[in-house]
Amino acid sequence: MPYIERDFPIEPIDEIAWSESNARKPIYEMHKWFARRVGSTFRALILGTFLDDDPMKYYYRKNELKNGEGKPPIVLDPFMGGGTTIIEGHRLGCKMIGVDINPLAWFITKKEIEQVDKKKVEEEFKSIEMALKDKILSYYKTKCDNGHDADIMYVFWIRKIKCENCKKEVPLLRSSLLSNPKGKDNVYACVKCKSIVKIKPGDSQKCPYCGEDFENPYVTDKKYTCPHCGYPGDITTAWLSEDTPPQEEMFAIEYYCEVCGRNYKLPDKKDIERFERIKDEYNQKKDELLGILIPDQKVPWEVMATKRPRSTVYKYFHQFFNERQLLSLSLLFEEILKIKEKSIREFFLIVFSDCLNANNMFCIYNTQGEKLEPLFGGHYYSPPKMPVENNVWGTKIGRGTFIKYYKKGLEALDYQKKPFLIKFQTKTGKYGKERRERTTIINNNEMINGVLANDFSELIKNKNVLLKSETSEDMSFIPDNSVDAIISDPPYYDNIMYSELSDFFYSWLHLALKDDYPDVFGKKLSRNDREILVNRKIGKDDNFFIETLGRVFRECYRVLKDNGIMAFVFQHKRTEAWAAVLKALLKSGFYVVAVYPTHGETPSGVRAYGINYNSILVCRKLLERKQQQIPWMIFESELRSHVDMSIEEILDKHPDLEVEDAFIIAMGKALQVYSQNYGNIVKDGEMFDVSEVSMEIMGDIVFDSLLRRVLERVPDVDRISKIYASVFAKKEKITNDTINKLTRHGGIETDAFEEKKLVKKNKKKGIMTITPPKERKDFIAKKIEKGLPITYIDAAHLLWIEREKNGNFRNTLEMILRTGLEKERLEQYIRFMVERTNDETWKKIEYTFKSAPDKTLEDFGMEG
Repeated sequence: MPYIERDFPIEPIDEIAWSESNARKPIYEMHKWFARRVGSTFRALILGTFLDDDPMKYYYRKNELKNGEGKPPIVLDPFMGGGTTIIEGHRLGCKMIGVDINPLAWFITKKEIEQVDKKKVEEEFKSIEMALKDKILSYYKTKCDNGHDADIMYVFWIRKIKCENCKKEVPLLRSSLLSNPKGKDNVYACVKCKSIVKIKPGDSQKCPYCGEDFENPYVTDKKYTCPHCGYPGDITTAWLSEDTPPQEEMFAIEYYCEVCGRNYKLPDKKDIERFERIKDEYNQKKDELLGILIPDQKVPWEVMATKRPRSTVYKYFHQFFNERQLLSLSLLFEEILKIKEKSIREFFLIVFSDCLNANNMFCIYNTQGEKLEPLFGGHYYSPPKMPVENNVWGTKIGRGTFIKYYKKGLEALDYQKKPFLIKFQTKTGKYGKERRERTTIINNNEMINGVLANDFSELIKNKNVLLKSETSEDMSFIPDNSVDAIISDPPYYDNIMYSELSDFFYSWLHLALKDDYPDVFGKKLSRNDREILVNRKIGKDDNFFIETLGRVFRECYRVLKDNGIMAFVFQHKRTEAWAAVLKALLKSGFYVVAVYPTHGETPSGVRAYGINYNSILVCRKLLERKQQQIPWMIFESELRSHVDMSIEEILDKHPDLEVEDAFIIAMGKALQVYSQNYGNIVKDGEMFDVSEVSMEIMGDIVFDSLLRRVLERVPDVDRISKIYASVFAKKEKITNDTINKLTRHGGIETDAFEEKKLVKKNKKKGIMTITPPKERKDFIAKKIEKGLPITYIDAAHLLWIEREKNGNFRNTLEMILRTGLEKERLEQYIRFMVERTNDETWKKIEYTFKSAPDKTLEDFGMEG
């Protein structure tokens, strides 16, 4: 029996995954992809699928996996995305088939898997550098404060709208802050007296020379007050009123000088004149560039879900860039297209495409990190009020330049020949304290060298990778019962609109690749009617998602060998998404044999508040269906039993697990039990089928069991305090969905947490903010004043407040005990908060609590 049907090494793989996600392997940095999974999870998945022993015993070894016939296994990923499964399976000796309807996904994976001659790449770069470096850098010249020639690193721009009342320009300058790195002075640009000002953090945020306020009171996130007529207006309304991109004004410059180093300045007359000359140069060439070296595609906002309202005034993809960027990028693009050798040309195209992410006018400046942040920090298009322009070619320092992306590409080529694996070692430090240290192992024997097949017969004979850019609803190019395993990461329901995001890059790549790959890059945009997602704007609802995903799963059923395994990763916070995936899966003839939790993407990946885990679903083909009917009462009893055991095991292994994560994991067990009885359960005289309602019913069973088990672990105090300690204690925010579940299953009133000032409304829809203890002080004090009972969390928060301000802890404790709360029980509750949060303040409270004399109880005639 394959190991993955019995167990999965969750803890060691998650440890590797967290490190890997924060410092990805170079091969996965070759080009931006959306919600890319980490390789360690999929390496372990593939090993567990073909080995009957713990994958961690083989994780760091050179592996040449074999199927039951002693041949390299054939592994399919019908949703290959950024190619993680393809790379990891290829390294393990498998023959890989990758399918994705998205052309960008196909091209990224192709370039990750194909080796390129690094020496030829470096020679070609020298030619590009000789032809273009000085020309592009001449667009980004300035003078440093001491009069030396310097290179611009970043240009700070301010977008301007017209006042809805007086029609005069309103600069959207929210703050004059340029940088505030930790441990250094804040840097501001004073537009009034034309100076760069450095101020210590905490000092007055006004210009010391002219008194100008650096925080603009006339502009907020959403509103403006016209500085000319005083009209209070809405930024978005004014922004959209012109139906064209807002005008932009150069605000500040960060430069690098070979003599003086890195610094900021306000643009001088020559900086502005230089940019105007570049604009003129671009406008003279514009007509001959559009559609040849610069994309001319319109942005189809009317059918897109990834827009923010202000983005819709950018009608064409080339409007995401300013004239200097377009001129520089067109020069680079033209030079790359001259490269004769196809593999080398494609390498530079993938580098060029990736660099677009950091060389457009939707980028922002990270003031603390003193660096540019690319467009796709999230999965949407949102034009900032103060965009930052990069130096396209790049200078000695700075992020996101073409030369930085080129070097990143070289690292990927090195990784192909010498891929490494991340490992941790336990070392004993000073005073015997153990610590975990990350090391890397270079593995020269798992070289990435994909030899691409044109069809399945070539894959079987002498090739090792077959990639297709088409819908996986029809994989007729794969024979029946020919695939040993299917390892994948299906679409995220309505979370990520891949084609909408990809079109930013595709609009450029189309110009370069339409002749070489007309079937893949022939269309003007990557959007495809068969893309599997939920987007109701274009008529793709739950039924579309279920039907199309079901067709893919049915094809998977057809091509998978009868003894083969299909394993995939999925995460979503909404019940209907899980219902849709499960329905498609079960109706295709699969059942779930095992479910495992694993950490989600990355700290910056696709994560709902409170959800840090995915579920790995391991499935097999159901070759013979049971015929007997199972009454709901019997199934429910079996379900509760399995869920109870699962939750007990989860909490024993992970006592500090967040309730949302525990719910996702336990829900996986419920799905496993349900799938094995699918089609036979009878409730109220009717077949119990997969639907949103049925998922809600199972979800209620799971959450009811979970909350009961969670609260059993908290000291015996009031219910509100129990829930706070076990669910709220480590959070800053919580979803309304979790609160609703807690009140419904916790036996408390719907608005109880809000009424008791434990949570408050958040500006983000569907989210509540956990109220800090100090903000509850007056509420608790009034309760005591009126002689109303207080809860144990009220008492704990009073102690927190006193401890934080080094107040009179003993007097506060005495006041609490007068209300009738028990000191021993309060002490147990505080100890639980320490265990739950590992927070320093709770630890100090526990220590101070222990030292408080017991005579405080005697003074009130109480017993301990």
